[in-house]
Amino acid sequence: MRSQLTTRPTYRAELAALTIPQAIARRANDCPSDAVIRYKHYGLYKTISWAQYQADIEVFAAGLASIGVKQGDSVSIIGDPGYFWMVADAAVMSLRAISFGIYTTCSQEEIEYQLDVAQAKVVVLENQEYVDKILRLKDGCPRVQNIIVEDTAALFAYTDQRIMSTAQVNELGR
Repeated sequence: MRSQLTTRPTYRAELAALTIPQAIARRANDCPSDAVIRYKHYGLYKTISWAQYQADIEVFAAGLASIGVKQGDSVSIIGDPGYFWMVADAAVMSLRAISFGIYTTCSQEEIEYQLDVAQAKVVVLENQEYVDKILRLKDGCPRVQNIIVEDTAALFAYTDQRIMSTAQVNELGR
């Protein structure tokens, strides 16, 4: 059920005047227990509230800041749209850095071009499939300082020192 506050006629206009991170923080304050997203995880639906979403953004943003992401830096996200993407995108924007997505269907050349043109400092990846794409790029994309991965189940044999999990970034942000 939606909060009564959010049904006010002027509420949408008030949100529209804010940046995305400001609007998320406002929603988290105004209706903290309302659902921002529901998604399936191992066959069961999980609900994330606005308050939880805001808290996750703040922790991930603090973690990104601790590894050196700052205003104006470029951070790429590659993976299927989902909650991890939402958190990463909003966290990057909350640091006044530049978040940009790369389609999962892009070729190696397209990924390399986009990372190079954007001067990406960090890439946030869904899983090992995209880590492989990044590591196979010519010269290993030296400008990319950190490779952050959500699902690390298949990364046990990787030795690239730039690779870290979203859990590690979150721990740095706590």
